[in-house]
Amino acid sequence: ILDLESVVEELGIYSPKIEVEIDQSKLLSGLALVLDDSSTARKLVKDTLEKMGLKVVEAKDGVEGLARMEDLYEMYGDKLSNFLRVILSDIEMPQMDGYRFASTIKDDPRYAGIPIIFNSSLSNDYSEAQSREAGAAAYLTKFDATLFYNEVLRVIEAHKK
Repeated sequence: ILDLESVVEELGIYSPKIEVEIDQSKLLSGLALVLDDSSTARKLVKDTLEKMGLKVVEAKDGVEGLARMEDLYEMYGDKLSNFLRVILSDIEMPQMDGYRFASTIKDDPRYAGIPIIFNSSLSNDYSEAQSREAGAAAYLTKFDATLFYNEVLRVIEAHKK
């Protein structure tokens, strides 16, 4: 499977904005689940989330993401939402895309309260509307670290209330 983010970065077509100023007074704790079939995109997201204070669990598609959710539920039980602060998911992935993953998660009462942010290379109104319909708390276009940081903080803060 072609890793689009890696290819366009190598060709010099795309250069992610990876520098972000982290407010040390707003460091987070807990876990984040990251789903993306691109190892390059997963690394960018993981690195930024870790700088924000979160530990990251990774999955390369929705099927693996559901397996990780089951693993986490086995570890934390009904207190999972106290530890898993946010799920960040790509949309276009093999086996199970982000929309189906999000819908499955939102339909499961064990996971329904955990916020999902879509982080996609798709940049259009239709994808954003579909994301909201699937239950996402936010929609980001890959990858501007400052925008990513601010949106993740906003979603996690809103979820705490």
